[in-house]
Amino acid sequence: GPRGGVDVAAVGQVADQCLDQIWCRPQRAQDVLDERAALFGVGDVSQYCETAQLLIRDGPGPAQPTRDTQRDTGLPVAPGHLARAPRYLPLLRHVGRPLERMLRRHGLEGCAPLRTYLDAVCQITVQAGTREVEAPFALGAMDYCFRGTGHVHGGIGELAWALAHAAEARGAALRTSDRVKALTRTPEGWRVDARKGSLLADRVVANLTPHALRRVLGAEVGAHPRLDALAERVERGWGAAMLYLVLEPGAQLRPEAHHLELVVDPGAPFVEGNHLFASISGADEDRSESGGRTVTVSTHVPMERLRAAEDPGAYVARIQQRMREGLATRAPELAAAVREEMTASPRTFERFTGRDFGYV
Repeated sequence: GPRGGVDVAAVGQVADQCLDQIWCRPQRAQDVLDERAALFGVGDVSQYCETAQLLIRDGPGPAQPTRDTQRDTGLPVAPGHLARAPRYLPLLRHVGRPLERMLRRHGLEGCAPLRTYLDAVCQITVQAGTREVEAPFALGAMDYCFRGTGHVHGGIGELAWALAHAAEARGAALRTSDRVKALTRTPEGWRVDARKGSLLADRVVANLTPHALRRVLGAEVGAHPRLDALAERVERGWGAAMLYLVLEPGAQLRPEAHHLELVVDPGAPFVEGNHLFASISGADEDRSESGGRTVTVSTHVPMERLRAAEDPGAYVARIQQRMREGLATRAPELAAAVREEMTASPRTFERFTGRDFGYV
């Protein structure tokens, strides 16, 4: 804009280049699905893998990173995606329809191990189960098993700093620890009043929950119906209960960073400690003072239930105990190696991020 701006596309390209430095170890689909099938005691592993891949073949998977698109088409980013567009046509019949419908179409709605796997993957990625999640999103979530996933060496904060430095290199000025108190529209643009002073902006991108945006706008409930509707949807959403673990140095685990998705009871809802996602740091990452590897374990917390609880602290404590028990049952090699533990809850998330009530 006239007051100076940042080339967003250029920032994105630099951030994508930073991703090349992320240690990525793709696993073959057969390996991943074998592990899943063994976990649930499926007898015919090959048939299980075949049915899962049948679903993947119904769609092309998620949009590819910039470098993949350029490699596949030989074209710059935008024309490259246009050239790939015909490959997305098979997805049209699934748009707006849940993954459960696709399962029925293939006669797989009764395949309990596959259903458990899909519900778990969709819950951790798209925040909904097969009955609610739109099929194309679910296919994209599934595809990480086939295409591989990445690990940000040193923690996700490294990616945030890479984006920040890329923005600064292209003219952005970053002001940290400078919370915005108010946004006011003026004839000259937006006045942004923050803790360390004020500035004028042509446009504002507010990475805030609807509740927080209403607050900085000074708007009462009812003044912005769209924000009110978004706030109601967020209130029906999720928070997270966490266990941050440090393992004993020399714990006998595979050396590379990896993730475990754990389900204690496939017949119960995948929330409140019944469904866990554990991220284990690599053996070569210096993430703890003791030299032990770190593990982040999370589970979904229904925020309506938490806010309605008579004793929210006790409710969260019960969930965290369930998480410890689930870890001991499904990943005993981790549970046996725990040296230190810190807990966190939606209240912790609210304190450190400023998100109202700790909504994720």
